[in-house]
Amino acid sequence: MYKCLVVDDDDTWRTKMSSTLQIYEYYDVVGAKDANEALNKLRSESFDLVLCEIHMQDIDGIELMQQIHREFNLPVALISADNRREVVMNAFSKGAFPVLLKHDGMVNDFKHLWQNVIVWRKRIYDKKGKGKLDPDVGVSSHENVSILSDDEVSSDDE
Repeated sequence: MYKCLVVDDDDTWRTKMSSTLQIYEYYDVVGAKDANEALNKLRSESFDLVLCEIHMQDIDGIELMQQIHREFNLPVALISADNRREVVMNAFSKGAFPVLLKHDGMVNDFKHLWQNVIVWRKRIYDKKGKGKLDPDVGVSSHENVSILSDDEVSSDDE
C-alpha cells in the first residue's frame, strides 16, 4: 500500500481527490489544507507520494514541491484546474512528476499514479550509484510518467 498526502486549500477538491484515491486498495490517503500542514505531516509521518494543488494561498504548490524534493526526496504530482500551457510547462520544468488536470472524471487519472512512485524510487536508486534505471522507462529529471487509463493499456492477448 502507498501512503499519499493530498494537499489542497479547497476542502471540496481535497476531499474529492482523497475519496477518489481511496477507491483503489493500494492507497492510504492523508489530507492537508495548506503547505504548512503538509510539511508538518511529512515531518511526523512517512509518505510515498504527494499530490498537491499548484495554486494555493501562502505557499504555492510548485514552491512546496521544491521544498519536499529537497527535504524529503519524494515524488510530487501537481494538480490544477488551470490547463494553460505555461503553467503546466513551468510545473514540469521545476520537477513535477506528473501534472494532472482537475476534472470530474479523475478516477482513471489516479488509478496508475502509484507507478510514479516506483519510477521515482528507481531514479533515486540510480543516482546513488546502486543500480541502473531501466532505459525503457525513459524518465529524466524533468519528464513525467504517463498515466494510462484502462482503455489505453494494451494487453498481451491482443
